[in-house]
Amino acid sequence: MPKAIRITAVLLLAIAVLLAVVAIGIGRRSSHATPVASPGAASAPRYDVVVAARALTAGMPLSANDLPVATLAERPA
Repeated sequence: MPKAIRITAVLLLAIAVLLAVVAIGIGRRSSHATPVASPGAASAPRYDVVVAARALTAGMPLSANDLPVATLAERPA
């Protein structure tokens, strides 16, 4: 095997070992995550939907006032 290929193979193997050590360290660190308590966890989920504020006609440009966002307690179909 030529010397350049052997050096490249050793360098790639060293990088692979280094990345494996880093991955193990990240994996251990993420297992100690603290749970986040949300104040609205007990309530039912809410869904934001875009609704038409008035009857819309085809071909007419829309403005932000034509499409407000409403919050629903049920999942939209």
